[in-house]
Amino acid sequence: MRIQVVAFDTPVDAFFAFRSAQALLAFAPDAEVEIAVQGEPGSVWEGFRTALPGVAVVGGPAATGAVPAGALLRPGAAVDYPETALTAWLSDPGTPPGDVGGYLDIRGRINAVGLLDLRHVDEALRPEARVMNRAFRSEFENRLFWSYRYAVNPELGSGKGSRGIYVTVKRRCLKLAGIEDAESILDVGCGDLEVVHALSLNGYLGLDLAETALDRARALRPEWSFEVGMVDPERHGPRDIVLCLDVLIHQRDPNAFAALIDGLVAATGQRLIVSGYEASAGPGYMIGFHGPLSEALAATGAFERIVTVARYRGTSLIIADRAGSEFPKAQPLDTLEIGEIMFDHLDGLGL
Repeated sequence: MRIQVVAFDTPVDAFFAFRSAQALLAFAPDAEVEIAVQGEPGSVWEGFRTALPGVAVVGGPAATGAVPAGALLRPGAAVDYPETALTAWLSDPGTPPGDVGGYLDIRGRINAVGLLDLRHVDEALRPEARVMNRAFRSEFENRLFWSYRYAVNPELGSGKGSRGIYVTVKRRCLKLAGIEDAESILDVGCGDLEVVHALSLNGYLGLDLAETALDRARALRPEWSFEVGMVDPERHGPRDIVLCLDVLIHQRDPNAFAALIDGLVAATGQRLIVSGYEASAGPGYMIGFHGPLSEALAATGAFERIVTVARYRGTSLIIADRAGSEFPKAQPLDTLEIGEIMFDHLDGLGL
């Protein structure tokens, strides 16, 4: 059985096509699924190819019976998608195709973490939606998800850990770490710059997989440099300070976690500022725990000092210095400063 999913070359459609392919393969595992992108597939589709390597992504017109991105095959339903509904959607892709035939339309029903929000699904369809969500939880692909999220929910960005009081905590730690005195900085997973855009930084290069996040970052600091991608020590290092906040926690694959650690270490000239888990945060399809971060850093043998300077939302902010680092010795954020930060955010905390 061959099924084609048709999508436009946007981060939103790439994510919806991913969900459509997951649902199709969950209920028709022997199907041959192809994604037909209207136009030449851009960089966001690399995430799709990584997550579902058996699904072809090609540029080309929609075939007869193609399924719009975001239409999810219901269990036991016929796979044929109504031609009139496809034609109508292609002529006006801004309008959701709706629930048609044996398909459930995902548009308008996705929550902040990319799963079906059961509140927006008819009660009779909720058992099927739960089956779909189990299929969705089987794979988390960073480029696809974050490109989608920054496109549709920019105010949330990379999550609560990069908003409100947590921004203040991180920014204070970065200032104490001497980041404004560094001559060169590499920010791996820079996102929308919510934490660092207010700082005075030199030689800044921000990396992120989500082009939609970098669009916002460039608008905030057009004089800084940005690239789509992740750390390549030969191209990006060594830098006085390498910064990587809330990226390691989203590496579900232990090999990806280890590779990112290696890349960060190799790119670090003097000081690495990084956050991650010291203990398991429990189950979650967006996160992974592969051992305490401090132990992973120590195991590299690259650092003379490793200090945890703050903790927030189950993660630890760690500063690791190479021998000969010219930055002042890192110190944990003291309780008085934490109290002052909390006092300044009383309204945001609802107190």
